[in-house]
Amino acid sequence: MIRAVETMVAAAPLGSPILVQPMVRELNCDPSATQLLDLWFQERRVPADLSECQRMHQGPPRLTLCSAVQHLGEVIDWLGNIDADTIFVASHAGFLSVLDYAAYSPPALVCGLLTCSIGFCKGNMENCEVREYRLIPKNSSSSQWYLRKAPASMPPSARMLAAPSAVS
Repeated sequence: MIRAVETMVAAAPLGSPILVQPMVRELNCDPSATQLLDLWFQERRVPADLSECQRMHQGPPRLTLCSAVQHLGEVIDWLGNIDADTIFVASHAGFLSVLDYAAYSPPALVCGLLTCSIGFCKGNMENCEVREYRLIPKNSSSSQWYLRKAPASMPPSARMLAAPSAVS
């Protein structure tokens, strides 16, 4: 997860807090230790919010494709409920490919799984590639969200940007 965190520190405006969502990490990888991430942020004097890591107790021990898909709605709802106009997400291409398919529609995710076209099979996102998405509330009284691809003409205030972390 540290490469994704380094990407966010470089991409975020100076002094902006970095929120760490433990489910947004490389597939087939163990979670990062919250204490080590906290120490990394402190040493670099980067404001960070690790409360989601503590709340979730790091999520599943190993983020498999199945667990990423199982928790995808929770991650999308978490993103939708952040009080921000623009959200930058940095992760690894495997997880972002799952998000990317979900942004088309739930059947697209199933189709991607059945055809083995989810990012780690083929069609990986390139390092530092930026894709834009829109978070749409499921209804006016809900805290649940849909993730959809953003049309090129969409104003920046309604966008969520995602990019895989750069390889060191």
